This record gives sequence, C-alpha cells and structure tokens, in this order.
Amino acid sequence: MIVLKIAVCSPISLTNFSGAAKFLIDAARLLARHGHDVTVYALPLGPNSTISLSKVQDLLSVVPYYETKNIQTNADIAYINYAPFIWRRMKTKGARIAGLHTHLLLPHQHISETLLHPLEAGYEWYVKALSFAFLMPLIKTDLMSFDAAHIPLGNFSLWDQSKLYKIPLWIDVSRIAPDGQKPDKFTVLFAGRKTWEKGWLTFCEVSLKLKRMGYDFRFLCTGEGHGDIRGLGFLSEDELFNAYQHSHVVIYPSIADVFGLVILEAATCSVPVVTTPIEVHVSQRLPVLYARSPCDFVKAILHTHSIWKEHPDKYRAWCKSLRTSVEKYDVNRIFPIFEKMFKDTLDGRNVRI
Repeated sequence: MIVLKIAVCSPISLTNFSGAAKFLIDAARLLARHGHDVTVYALPLGPNSTISLSKVQDLLSVVPYYETKNIQTNADIAYINYAPFIWRRMKTKGARIAGLHTHLLLPHQHISETLLHPLEAGYEWYVKALSFAFLMPLIKTDLMSFDAAHIPLGNFSLWDQSKLYKIPLWIDVSRIAPDGQKPDKFTVLFAGRKTWEKGWLTFCEVSLKLKRMGYDFRFLCTGEGHGDIRGLGFLSEDELFNAYQHSHVVIYPSIADVFGLVILEAATCSVPVVTTPIEVHVSQRLPVLYARSPCDFVKAILHTHSIWKEHPDKYRAWCKSLRTSVEKYDVNRIFPIFEKMFKDTLDGRNVRI
C-alpha cells in the first residue's frame, strides 16, 4: 500500500460540528486508520462553537488538529473543504482536491430558491445567494488552482467533468443495530440545522397543522425546541441514532443539499423518511416518501401513521427495506473509492507535470 502524507483542511473551525465538519473528522480518522500520515488544519473562523477544541481532538483520535490563522503544509496532497477565495489562506505545496460540501455552489438549487423566496430565506441567506450568483465566473477561475474536485452527488457545471469525482458520503451500517422497539405515541423527528434551506420553517408549520387537526403526535427536534416541538439538545452520534430509532418517521424538508446524510442515518436506523424530491435526494434511490409543500408533508406523515397503526407488518417491512437499501452506502463499500481518489489525483498531477 502507498502511504500518503495528507492534509485535511477546513476554512472554518471544526468546533461548529456542521455536517461538513463531521465528514472531515470521519474522513481524516479513516485515512489515518488505513495507514496514511494525516493532519487536520482549520482556520479559526465560523459560527459559534457547538463542541470544544478538546472534543474535536478526541473525535479525531490520533490525528493531530491545528486551528490557526496561518496554515502551511508540505503534504503530498490536501483535501480542502472549498470556500471560494478563503481557501487561499491555506498554503499547500502538494496536489489539491476541492471538497464541494456547500449547496451555495449549486446555483440551480439554493440560489434560485433563495432569490425566489427572499422573505422566507432572510437577509443573510439572500445576500449570500446573490453574492454567489454574481461571483460564479470568478469561482470558476478560482477552482482552476485545484487538481481535482469531489462532490457527493449532483451536478457541478463549473468544473472539468473529467477531474470531478462523484463519490457519495458513507455510513457505518454495522455500527447501528436495528431496533424494532418504538414508543406507543407516534413520534415525528426533525434532525438538522434550524435554517430556512433545511426546512425548519416547514417542519414548524407541519407540526402546527397536525396539532390543529387534532392529532396527538410527539414532535421532536435536535437542539432547542420551539412551541410544541420538544428539543433534545445537542446529541452525540450514539444519542442521535437512539433518537432516530425511537421515532416513527423522520422529516427532512431540505430544499438545498449536496447529499442529505440525515436520510442515510435514518434509513440505517430503519426509520421511514419524508423528504423533498430535489435531485440529490432522489439520486440516493432509497424507499422514502417525497413531499414539496407543508400540506404534502402532512399527508405523508398521516400516510405513515396509518401504515404503522393499521398495517404493522407492512410498516416493519418498510423499515427493513430501508435498512437493506442503505447498505450500498456502507463505509466498507464507499471509503475505498474515496481513498483511491487521492492516489489517482496524484498520478494525474504527475502526468500533467
């Protein structure tokens, strides 16, 4: 096996523990476990911290983590969570792979939706989307400094398709044992950031509609609650998986994604999912339900409730099919492809040199 010196770089602190941060931590840990010399770097930027620096290091295990304004590395290859222009503060001498983990880089998804719904999106996201729309030509030029790009799913027109790696995110299916025990009260879970593009406002509207219709369902969310929606606070991975397993349906109304790991997590825990029919969700090809509007989500939840209550065998079969279908995203199938991307990128760079 060829041992590589790999730098995993983030434009924001991993203490924010976003979906991208979780992926970088897991990827670095697995690359190190496979014998590579891995170091993780991050700029001390970003939103409020969710976890501490010591917790980030604990999660990375033996992989060193440096959070500094001056990132310099002589690694053979760097995997950089791409943020336009900001990444240039990370001085790397080897080959570079741009990790495309923000939906803001997918204008046909996020930008169009935001510009069409400025009041719902809010000032911050509207400005971001508008900025990205105007900066796309410059971003295309900025990306020319990379040797390859990685996107989990979807289409990315700004990049040379011959050097674009479409490798989905993975999940360790064996880590989560199926649990058929559900509470007696029908439970609906929202797991994700409480932002417009992740569908938080839709979930709040759906819960309110069902309450007004007289349904006594339990509504849960990660983080802080709101109204009749009970918040579960910050959850570790094990606690999150436990929350999935003790829910009857997971609602994921995200209108912009580069993948949608929540869907995989819920499916691995054998929990039905209702999500939006955007390209990356449909491309996962899992037996989930799709909804566009709050009314559609209400109908899908009531449909799931009906199956659970009146046809328990059918509900259990659905849950089992989710678990079986998600195995194609198991870490043992996907990670070797991700690891090979590093060697292939280096080989390609050497050929061009």
